[in-house]
Amino acid sequence: MYLRYGIIAESVSEGVAGKKIIVATFDLILARTFPALHPQLALVLRIEGHGTEEGKHHLRIDFVDADYKNVVAPIELDFEMIKEGRPASDAPLAAEVVVNANGLPVPHEGNYEFAVQVDGRHLGAIPLYVREAPA
Repeated sequence: MYLRYGIIAESVSEGVAGKKIIVATFDLILARTFPALHPQLALVLRIEGHGTEEGKHHLRIDFVDADYKNVVAPIELDFEMIKEGRPASDAPLAAEVVVNANGLPVPHEGNYEFAVQVDGRHLGAIPLYVREAPA
């Protein structure tokens, strides 16, 4: 199983035929003062795997700072990889997961990331850079 992509956006909604409408992607937050609170963001993940990985899996997302300390409690949820609906029989299994994080605290300027684990195995990380806004 692997993380095909992870995107940070202002919002995500359902489009036609199961497509996602992803609005305003970013990886930088500018704040005038710290600690700061980012009002709204959505994290979009696409997790893919082999046909033998069909079934339920456990996702954990840690929002961590540069010292790998959790900034907020981990987000944990279950998802399912299913064969039905694949575009071709040899296409990987896939699950798209959207997590909304309203009121995300950023205690200080620096580099952060959303670290993604499935079934206890680290799949990757999505970086988020937080800087002081120019006066």
